[in-house]
Amino acid sequence: MKHFTIIVLCIVFGMNTSVFAQMSAPLTSDFTPPRGNAPSSPSESPGYFRLITATSSDGLTFTSTGKILSDQANVADMIVDARGRWYVYYTGWTVGTQQNATALAISDDKGQTWYYKYVRFTGLPNATSKPADPDIILLPDGTFRMYATTDIAPGGKIGIIYAESTDGITFEYKGTVASLPNAALIDSNTFLLGDSWYMYAIGTTATTHFRFTSKDGKTFTPAGELRLNGVGGGGDYFASNGYTTSDGRYRMFASFLPEKHVRSFITADGSNWTLESGNRMTFSGVQPEELYLKDPAVMRLSDGTYFAVVTTRLTQSATVFAPRITNVTPLTGNAGTTITITGENFTGATSVLVGGVPVTSFIVISPTQITATVPSRASGAIAVLTSRGSATSTSAFMGISTGISDNTQSDNTHSAQFQLFVSPNPAQNLICVKFTLSKSERVSLKVFNALGQEVAQILDVEMGAGTHEKSLDINRWSLGQGIYFLQLQTNNQNLQTIPLQVQ
Repeated sequence: MKHFTIIVLCIVFGMNTSVFAQMSAPLTSDFTPPRGNAPSSPSESPGYFRLITATSSDGLTFTSTGKILSDQANVADMIVDARGRWYVYYTGWTVGTQQNATALAISDDKGQTWYYKYVRFTGLPNATSKPADPDIILLPDGTFRMYATTDIAPGGKIGIIYAESTDGITFEYKGTVASLPNAALIDSNTFLLGDSWYMYAIGTTATTHFRFTSKDGKTFTPAGELRLNGVGGGGDYFASNGYTTSDGRYRMFASFLPEKHVRSFITADGSNWTLESGNRMTFSGVQPEELYLKDPAVMRLSDGTYFAVVTTRLTQSATVFAPRITNVTPLTGNAGTTITITGENFTGATSVLVGGVPVTSFIVISPTQITATVPSRASGAIAVLTSRGSATSTSAFMGISTGISDNTQSDNTHSAQFQLFVSPNPAQNLICVKFTLSKSERVSLKVFNALGQEVAQILDVEMGAGTHEKSLDINRWSLGQGIYFLQLQTNNQNLQTIPLQVQ
């Protein structure tokens, strides 16, 4: 379905400054994409599909990157704008708080980081309609034009509409462009070849493609039917997306079962197609691929390489992913501090720990957010446990402690007070640990990693009142780079923990 590259190369000259400013705004996500399938969704809904990414040096042989763009997602299409921002449109089953809706993933760093946005439609004749199967094109003036499937064709039938946008997020309905008199028409693939527009869409059977042509991309005329056959009548392929080749032809990707791979057809006139030899992407069965491959959205990049978003079918029992932590705030505080944990797959969380210590209480706000109350004497990485696995933060919470105990002894003398210092911090080899005792105490000095696990015991001795300094070689503890915690404790339960960064 869905895009062409010739127009993309021209838009920098025709884009107005207000549109460019909108497209340059800082990116934030509206939602976190789901992981795993949606067991309650219909079997052919987006709930049982996954979008993965792939790359190619020549546009003919694509290799999986091993990365998932989104689960519960299907029929993607993509474009790149004048500033190099990537836009991937798709139909998702679980889209934040919405269901069975059109969504958008945007990247400013060539697919390393993705931001997920709701796609909004205005001016629809039926406000309850949900346009799906996005078919996206970028016009020379920077306008985003989307062709989509919905139920507002003449007579209430399902057909193809088009809508336009200046920011790629909010689209204004413009009208119906293609429909069938007695059946549904869905899942369009539209492209410009020469000075003519071509649209291919399917009806009640996925192997029959209905062809439409246009001079302006707004009014399409029926131009017959097409079946994409394999060699020797070896099956009917279902067409998806494509790209314009460097010699001015159009390559359209296609697939059919029981084949599990992606093939391609090529045309010079938009009407006559030739099946090309070989697979464009070969199904490997290695995760994140599951059952078969289909529907790639392909984009040629400025360096001459290609990027694709490919659909794979999930099994009925597809993996429900373990939780993942992406952010924790704040990262310092006293006992009783409320921290907010952001990530995904938090539903059904059974435990939250700070430095290995269970929190006082926690609330699962949503699948992507937990609030928790930090317990006393806790420092370290944050962990979330569910029945599907566990997640640990890459950053650590640093508990603030005075080192002064409120405990009293029967002789009415106060327990020892102390203050722990370490320098240099960050450290590479030698550190100096300094603390003061107000009375004789048994002192324990230990090192913990970011998970709250003890990795070294430095001291466990009786020490007298006064100031004590110890020079220590941290290489003896075999510590890698990262955050660790020094914990000083006396036999009267005075406790202080401070972070130590090892470089």
